[in-house]
Amino acid sequence: MWVWIVIGTLVLSCGGCVGLVGLASNTSSTKTTTAGPVAAKPSPSEQPAAPTPAAPPKNDVAPAGSAVRDGQFEFVITNVEQGTTRVGGGFWGEEAKGEFVLVSVDISNVGKRAQTYFGSNQVLIDDQNREFEASFSANAALNDYGSHEDLNPGHKVSVVIAFDVPVGVVPVAIEFHGSMFSGGAKVAVR
Repeated sequence: MWVWIVIGTLVLSCGGCVGLVGLASNTSSTKTTTAGPVAAKPSPSEQPAAPTPAAPPKNDVAPAGSAVRDGQFEFVITNVEQGTTRVGGGFWGEEAKGEFVLVSVDISNVGKRAQTYFGSNQVLIDDQNREFEASFSANAALNDYGSHEDLNPGHKVSVVIAFDVPVGVVPVAIEFHGSMFSGGAKVAVR
């Protein structure tokens, strides 16, 4: 089973690299245009009113315990543990460089077609607004199917997402992604 996970990861990685190289080698020409006639400056009485200040950005982090959706998936955090330094056992065991933040999540496919969930697409955000990627090896050690799962519409799976963070990090939110290209949905962890 683990051989297929490794092969799949390599195939996805190589495909991504080929795509990036293709984008990087794409050159575009620069077009220079000349400006047309310049209009006269309006008098002070014709000046438009000063722009109103922009509204402050709204809080885009859902409260802890909320169900959030991104793409075809709905995510609900069911538990958060911090301080574990080793997960799994034997060959699949993984030692943290700092400590693990283990986030238990229920994931449901609320869409109309099958979709693959990838644990490596999820991001932990701390109180300093730093972003931490999920640990591929720790997720493989914690979950029966590794760090990804195919979900048909209406199916649900419970997973544990492991983030290897420095000791003392204060997690505040997770940004869940239905795919690597989606915008993500943030939810508070506590």
